[in-house]
Amino acid sequence: MKGLFPDRNLTAKTIRDSVISNLLNERRISLEQVQLFAGHRWICSTQRYQQASIEEERDILRQFHPLE
Repeated sequence: MKGLFPDRNLTAKTIRDSVISNLLNERRISLEQVQLFAGHRWICSTQRYQQASIEEERDILRQFHPLE
Protein backbone atom coordinates (compact mmCIF):
# COMPACT_ATOMS: atom_id res chain seq x y z
CA MET A 1 0.00 0.00 0.00
CA LYS A 2 2.96 2.35 0.49
CA GLY A 3 3.36 2.56 -3.28
CA LEU A 4 -0.24 3.76 -3.70
CA PHE A 5 0.00 6.36 -0.93
CA PRO A 6 3.65 7.48 -0.67
CA ASP A 7 2.82 10.66 1.27
CA ARG A 8 0.84 8.90 4.01
CA ASN A 9 1.96 6.92 7.03
CA LEU A 10 -0.18 3.78 6.74
CA THR A 11 -0.34 1.57 9.78
CA ALA A 12 -3.00 -0.76 11.08
CA LYS A 13 -4.09 1.94 13.53
CA THR A 14 -4.47 4.67 10.89
CA ILE A 15 -6.48 2.33 8.65
CA ARG A 16 -8.71 1.30 11.58
CA ASP A 17 -9.26 4.95 12.55
CA SER A 18 -10.12 5.81 8.97
CA VAL A 19 -12.67 2.98 8.68
CA ILE A 20 -14.41 3.92 11.95
CA SER A 21 -14.50 7.59 10.98
CA ASN A 22 -15.87 6.74 7.54
CA LEU A 23 -18.66 4.60 8.99
CA LEU A 24 -19.77 7.38 11.34
CA ASN A 25 -19.30 10.47 9.19
CA GLU A 26 -19.75 9.40 5.58
CA ARG A 27 -22.06 6.39 5.75
CA ARG A 28 -24.00 7.76 8.78
CA ILE A 29 -24.18 4.39 10.56
CA SER A 30 -25.48 4.68 14.10
CA LEU A 31 -23.05 5.17 16.94
CA GLU A 32 -24.13 1.96 18.67
CA GLN A 33 -23.61 -0.17 15.57
CA VAL A 34 -20.15 1.27 14.98
CA GLN A 35 -19.31 0.70 18.66
CA LEU A 36 -20.14 -2.99 18.28
CA PHE A 37 -18.26 -3.21 14.97
CA ALA A 38 -15.15 -1.58 16.44
CA GLY A 39 -15.27 -3.61 19.64
CA HIS A 40 -15.27 -0.56 21.89
CA ARG A 41 -16.35 -1.14 25.45
CA TRP A 42 -17.37 2.48 26.10
CA ILE A 43 -19.44 4.67 23.78
CA CYS A 44 -17.11 7.63 24.38
CA SER A 45 -14.35 5.66 22.66
CA THR A 46 -16.46 5.65 19.50
CA GLN A 47 -17.71 9.22 19.87
CA ARG A 48 -14.22 10.64 19.47
CA TYR A 49 -14.37 9.69 15.78
CA GLN A 50 -17.51 11.76 15.12
CA GLN A 51 -17.09 15.04 13.30
CA ALA A 52 -19.67 17.77 12.90
CA SER A 53 -20.19 18.83 9.31
CA ILE A 54 -19.35 22.37 8.32
CA GLU A 55 -23.00 23.06 7.51
CA GLU A 56 -24.12 21.92 10.97
CA GLU A 57 -21.49 24.08 12.65
CA ARG A 58 -22.46 27.05 10.49
CA ASP A 59 -26.15 26.65 11.42
CA ILE A 60 -25.32 26.48 15.13
CA LEU A 61 -23.13 29.56 14.82
CA ARG A 62 -25.89 31.49 13.03
CA GLN A 63 -28.40 30.47 15.67
CA PHE A 64 -26.38 31.58 18.69
CA HIS A 65 -23.99 34.26 17.45
CA PRO A 66 -25.13 37.72 18.63
CA LEU A 67 -24.06 39.63 15.52
CA GLU A 68 -26.22 37.74 13.06
